[in-house]
Amino acid sequence: MDFDVSPGGVIIPRIKPVVPTSPWVLTKHGVEIFRDFLDKDELSLYDRIFKARSPEEQMGIVRMAGSLSFYISKKVQDIIHGATAYTAVTPYFVHLYTSALDDTFNGATAGKAAYTSYAGLSLTNNTTIFASGSGTTTYTKTWPSDAAKSWATSTGGTAPTVTYLGVLDANAGTSADNGIEWCTVTSTTINTGDTPQLAQNAMTVVQD
Repeated sequence: MDFDVSPGGVIIPRIKPVVPTSPWVLTKHGVEIFRDFLDKDELSLYDRIFKARSPEEQMGIVRMAGSLSFYISKKVQDIIHGATAYTAVTPYFVHLYTSALDDTFNGATAGKAAYTSYAGLSLTNNTTIFASGSGTTTYTKTWPSDAAKSWATSTGGTAPTVTYLGVLDANAGTSADNGIEWCTVTSTTINTGDTPQLAQNAMTVVQD
């Protein structure tokens, strides 16, 4: 069990930050060498990186390995091309995963953390937690905007090692829960007494 003890003898659960990660990024020369082994999405990502106008813009693109889901990408396309209405959902449920996610994930996707007392982190979908972004050539939004957010403290069970984070629009635990977005996080083991936490503005979403 991981914990701290205050000078007065009070046992304090130890916070375990959940940290989005950056992938290794090839140079232009490296991309040319490995071009035949990269898929279309990977080549598109590198094209965006190399066209970025500053190191800061490049870092915004590669800060996380992750993506909007197929479900939400389709909704965006349908809004733009066809004026198909989309009703925003609230709250979102942020889950920790011990296995890989991709753009097709949903509420039935295996791998959610399963320590005793675990539950998806509920976030109200508003401009307090998801404040306006910024940018002219790319649009960058960071969240949670207002403060760090914590999952329930582990009270026992198997200590999961989380490597991915996924956002769902419902929490029934079925395929009816639509995936919104996902990313990798630093491999973090949640031991008994640990409280997983997402730091303020830890998540960065960049669109061009």
